[in-house]
Amino acid sequence: MSLRVLMVTNMWPRPDRPALGAFVRSQCRSLEALGVAVEVHVIEGDRGAAAYALDVPAVRRAVDVFRPDLVHAHYGLSGWTARWQPRPLVVSFCGDDLLGTPTAD
Repeated sequence: MSLRVLMVTNMWPRPDRPALGAFVRSQCRSLEALGVAVEVHVIEGDRGAAAYALDVPAVRRAVDVFRPDLVHAHYGLSGWTARWQPRPLVVSFCGDDLLGTPTAD
């Protein structure tokens, strides 16, 4: 029986932004190559902050259906959404969610 991981992310390549979250997709493919079963749940974070709260039930359903051993969320807000489910959770903070966004000043 292989390890099962549910990825929860607000970054996943899409037709209008093919590079968005390419590193997340690459990580998923690398895990799959090692025999890990990976399911991806994408939060449409560009709909605004409310999208994260509204997606909590969908993440719980994904956990109920896929039954992962581990949930891995990318970025802090995705981690908050994934927090409200019963499985072990790893959150990868990927930059500006902790350090802020650099500006000219």
